[in-house]
Amino acid sequence: NALNDRETGGYTAADYVLAVAETLNRHDGQKSSVPSSFTVARTPDYPVSAFITHLVYLRGTTIEVDELALTALGVQCVPIDPQPNAKGKLLYSPGDVKLALAHILDQDD
Repeated sequence: NALNDRETGGYTAADYVLAVAETLNRHDGQKSSVPSSFTVARTPDYPVSAFITHLVYLRGTTIEVDELALTALGVQCVPIDPQPNAKGKLLYSPGDVKLALAHILDQDD
């Protein structure tokens, strides 16, 4: 996303990444032995980087991307310079996405 919608107003890139990791760390169908009136901090089974290794993002959009915070979570950031369309909207170009993915795949070799 290049901008937040009404459900994610104020989210940063790290907020999105943490929300995805938190959701993937849930174990559907497991009942808690703790009464629902108690709030217990649960240690996640897997670190963020078990689910998300890279973040490809557009520079200059309204969503804040704190590369230091994301790197601390084990997520490598790959920025792309946006290409404005005829209406001035910032977009990914297919060629730039291909280059970013090639960069990621080359790192893993």
